[in-house]
Formats: sequence, C-alpha cells, structure tokens
Amino acid sequence: MMRRNLSEGSDESPRDVQQLEATERRLARRLQLLDELKARDLHECSWTGDARLVAAHLDDAARKGGLRARKDVKAARKKLRALEREADAMARRQSSDGEASECEIAVAYDEKVDDAREALQAAEARVEVSEREARVAAANLVDSSEFGEGYRPIHYAAYAGHHEVVALLLNNGARPGEKNEAGCTPLFLAAQQGKAAVVETLRRNDPGFDVTRKRDWVDAGDGRYLCPLDVCRPADGKRVPSRAATRDALMEGLDKIDVRPPPAPLLTVSEHGGLEVSWTPDHYEVQTGGLDAPPVHALKIKIVPSDNGADPAAIMVIRATAERARILTGFERGRVEPGVSYVAVCARVSAAGASAYSAPSEPAIAAEPVEREAPSRDVDDVAREPAQRVHPKIARARAAMLTNREKRRRVQELIRTPMASSSRPSPRGAFDAEPAAAAPGPAAGDALDLLDDDDDEVPAPAPAP
Repeated sequence: MMRRNLSEGSDESPRDVQQLEATERRLARRLQLLDELKARDLHECSWTGDARLVAAHLDDAARKGGLRARKDVKAARKKLRALEREADAMARRQSSDGEASECEIAVAYDEKVDDAREALQAAEARVEVSEREARVAAANLVDSSEFGEGYRPIHYAAYAGHHEVVALLLNNGARPGEKNEAGCTPLFLAAQQGKAAVVETLRRNDPGFDVTRKRDWVDAGDGRYLCPLDVCRPADGKRVPSRAATRDALMEGLDKIDVRPPPAPLLTVSEHGGLEVSWTPDHYEVQTGGLDAPPVHALKIKIVPSDNGADPAAIMVIRATAERARILTGFERGRVEPGVSYVAVCARVSAAGASAYSAPSEPAIAAEPVEREAPSRDVDDVAREPAQRVHPKIARARAAMLTNREKRRRVQELIRTPMASSSRPSPRGAFDAEPAAAAPGPAAGDALDLLDDDDDEVPAPAPAP
C-alpha cells in the first residue's frame, strides 16, 4: 500500500519504504521460526544438536512466561505518565490562579508519583523473574511422549554428544543432577557413550562436578551400584580413543580421594575342610571423611601364611553381593595346605582401583578335607516329597495301561491259561502253534466281552518285520 502511494506521488520518503521492507523481512523470519518451533520440539532439537532452535525455544518460553508481567509493566508505566502529566497541569493552572505555589503542588503529588514508580520497578522485576523461571522450566522439561522415559533436553544432548547444546542448557538453568526413569544423569549418559567433550563441558559449567557423587550412581539390579567410571570402559577389551579421553576427564580429581581400608575380615576353619573367610556389609562402605567415592564392586581377599615369609596362598576377588568365601585345601596355586596357619586381609575394589589392604585377621589353621557321604533317602523323606505334576495325556495313557493289565489278569483267571511273557506277537505263532483247547462257553464269553470293551485306548503293537 505504501509503495503504491509512493508511485502515485505520495509524500512518503524512500527511507520509510526501506523501514517497511525491513519490518516485513523480520516478520517473515519470525513466522518461519514459529513454524520450525511447531514442527520440532525442544527435545528433538536437543537430540539433533540444533543450538539455534534450542535457543529459540528457550526465548519463546521466556516471552510467554513474562507476558503477564509485561502487561503489568505497561499498565504501571501508563499510570505513572498520567500522574506526571496531571501534576504538571495542576501546577501550571493553580500557579496562574495564585491559589497554590508549584512547591505545594509538587508535595501533593510526590507520594502518588513515588508509589507509581515503585509499582513500575516491581513490575519490571517480575518480568525478569518470570522470564528466568520460564527458561528454567523449559530447560528442565520432561519428555511426556510415549517413549520419553523421563528424559529432559540435557539428557538427549549429553547422550548424543552435543556439548554446545549442553552448555546452552546449563546457562539457562538446566539441572545436571536430574535423572531419567532408569536413574541416569546426563554425566552418566555421556560417560556411557564416550562423549569426552560433554564431560568437559559439565566439569566447567557445574560448580559441584564430582564423578564420585552418589547422585550419579545407578542401581545395577544385583546389589551393586554403577558410577560413570564403571560404564566408561574399553569395549570388548579394545582401547577406544573416545572412551579413553572420557575416562581421563572423569579421573580428574580422583587422586585427592583417600579411601580408607576396610575392617579386618574373620578367618575360621571350614567344616568341610580348608578355611572360610567372612565379612559384613560394613566392608563395602566407603569411608572418605565425608566425601563420596566410586561404589565398591568387590572385595579383594588375600590369604597369607602367618609367618609372613611366603607368597600368598590365595588371592580372590569376590563380588559385593557375597559375605563369605571358602578356600579349599590342596598343594596347587590358590589353595591352602592342611595344618598350616594363615591370616586373611581384604581391600575394597571400585572402578578407580583398589584401596589398601586391611589389618590381618586372627590366624587359623587349615583343616584336612572332609569326605562327605552321599545322603541316603529315607522312605519317609520320599513320601514327604511333593508329587511332580504330570501332563494330562501321559496320565491318561498310564491309566489305560493299568486298565489293560487289570483286564488281562481277569481274562487269565476266567480262561485259566498262562499269558505270553512278551506282548510282542511272534510272526510264526499263527501257523506253528498247536490249536488251544476249547474253553468253557460262559468263561470264554466273559473273556470276549472283556476284550471287546470300548475303554481300551492303547493301540496294539505293530508286528515285527
């Protein structure tokens, strides 16, 4: 419209046309950006690493969050300007009439203007607070989709290795200690995927960064806990450069941790021969003077002769779910010799290494191996055993076999002739056998009735070839 008026001789200058065109371009870019924001949400942008759209999502959330507060700012600013104009007009009118001086008018409106200015400042402060809270809420928004699994934008960015997006989210209030449904923090996911750049970003932007914190531990489901160091290992025994760099980044500061050795274990003589080492759950607790440390995965048990002059008789690594271990007797490596006195020491084993060994236990002499007899099964024990469940088809077949046996027994009693020892018929029996003596009529009739019973479901065996 403005261009048409200008071509027709309007008074609009070319500068106004340029401003209009710039406004149209900004509006077009804004509309295009809004379409992109609708097509791709914040979680998808964090997963793909699009920092531009992530920042646009955060700005849009801040704009929407501070909308009400900005309306209050406009209202307060409008009220303040109205009071200032009213005070100036009243001062001019009454000073010309001679009823009051300008000083008296200023005193009369001073309190109202000050209240309006304080209201404006409070509204502006609410705008900043509302926008900041909206940004924080957007940066920590939980993915509520079908396969979201409690992921937040920083989880997606850390898993995919987009350290620029991770830094952007942290600067806008993303909390690095949030966990997904599986209990994984962004640091744990970055270590699991070998994203060294993300680990470095978290270490620089998180004031409380510490790989040993319990907030980053994940329950393994078997009584153990995994820390980021546990999942950042070479794959299949191969040293992967990305995982090596990630592990080096995680190991920063671990040299300052001094893990105390566990208490001394208990060494006793086993009733089956040899020795037995036992311990308590306190041996798995890491005591570092109030600091966290990598979780204990196992105990390293060492059996040493009491004279302290020989090599260890046995060294074992026991998982953290056990509370005792048995050391067998023998003359090979890893066993103890009968009649020799030994002591036991243990150390905590974690992803960062093993602690120092504990104090030695009380000495104990290894016993001879005990020969165990096979337990005899008493009749009462067999009777008390629960009956095993049998398939219905097998049960019916067994019942039919028992029925056939009963029928054969009754036939033998009626016809008083011995039955063949084998149920398998002879191929020459029908021609070589002597004709059997005729049985009495009633008895033979009863036998035929028994043999023709419809309940017999067991098929006759096939003749031999």
